[in-house]
Amino acid sequence: MKTINKKGLWFYGLSGSGKSYASKIVTKRKKKSFLIDGDYVRKFISKDLGYTLRDRKIQIRRVLGIVRISLKSNLFPIVSTVYMDRYVAKNLRKLKINLIKLYK
Repeated sequence: MKTINKKGLWFYGLSGSGKSYASKIVTKRKKKSFLIDGDYVRKFISKDLGYTLRDRKIQIRRVLGIVRISLKSNLFPIVSTVYMDRYVAKNLRKLKINLIKLYK
């Protein structure tokens, strides 16, 4: 799989839009990839968070932290989350992570 000058992918969109499906396909094709599913982060790391806007912002900042760790480990992060905000999107551009919105 060719991703010109990109160091990772972040899919976001509503539930049922195909984020997890797309992430799994790319993970199978991309060497040294690391799948970061927002549902798993919520289950294993963000147990303290609910689904308010404030909690969603905290959640994606935690996911961003995991992305940074994976980049330091020379891995290609492939992320799927429901929510996205400007702060994280701006940081993803700096990190050369391709942000992709999926629609139902």
